[in-house]
Amino acid sequence: MEAIIKKSEIEGKIIAPPSKSYTHRALICAALAKGKSRIISPLISDDTEATISVLRKLGIEIKMNEDSIEVEGGSLREPKEDLFCGESGTTMRLMTAICSLVNGKCKLTGGPSLSQRPIKPLIEGLKQLAERS
Repeated sequence: MEAIIKKSEIEGKIIAPPSKSYTHRALICAALAKGKSRIISPLISDDTEATISVLRKLGIEIKMNEDSIEVEGGSLREPKEDLFCGESGTTMRLMTAICSLVNGKCKLTGGPSLSQRPIKPLIEGLKQLAERS
């Protein structure tokens, strides 16, 4: 087989598919940032909706649009109820660290499968950080 490769111009527009992992992280970054943030082309799934629900219970205003999410961040408050993470391990792990920033108590819960996953090393690490403060 013979292939001939010639110099050419590449032109066009590519839209990357949305990412669940990036959506979780963008939501949390926007919640921690002061002011309004806009997340464009987020991936909406049960897991990212769990993160949105937990952030709302922590006092973060979140508005869902057709192709974006607007987040008014900057101030976390003690929740009035448990923070249900569904079956989202990412929500549970990331929000465990975020809840350590809240003045007051937070109780993270999850569905049956999530409740079986190990989280002790994360909790121990956060306790070590708290002891140093």
